Amino acid sequence: MSWTITIPGAPKGKARPRLGAGGNVYSPDPGAYHAIVKKFATDSGVPCLHGPVELSIYITRKIPKSWSKKKKEAAWGQPVDATPDGVNVSALIHDGLKGVAYDDDKQVSDQRTVRRWGGGDEVTIIIKDLNAEPAPLTAPSVPQV
Repeated sequence: MSWTITIPGAPKGKARPRLGAGGNVYSPDPGAYHAIVKKFATDSGVPCLHGPVELSIYITRKIPKSWSKKKKEAAWGQPVDATPDGVNVSALIHDGLKGVAYDDDKQVSDQRTVRRWGGGDEVTIIIKDLNAEPAPLTAPSVPQV
């Protein structure tokens, strides 16, 4: 079984730890985007899963208006090389889904993050319960020792 969550708007990435006054290391507050992920996950009706899950994150970024018509047409559907990077966005999404869609992000056994240029900013998350639908093993088999 799988569930789809669509979050409109530009994605945010998880910030790196910072060095504060007196040498204290702190992680910047994930802010509103963390709460937005939780809200949309809750509103979508995703149950809190207790087994392994597959997480697919599709990030669509709006093509800048300043680009020429030719550059816009060439960019449509192509990979994004702008910030925030996919790793930081997926880290924030993992944190936002924790306690809502799954107990802990260690349950995510398969993950894919795709970033493409498109007509508007949005993040689509597909969560698949791997206990309900076992996926075939596509990796090469490990030899027995």
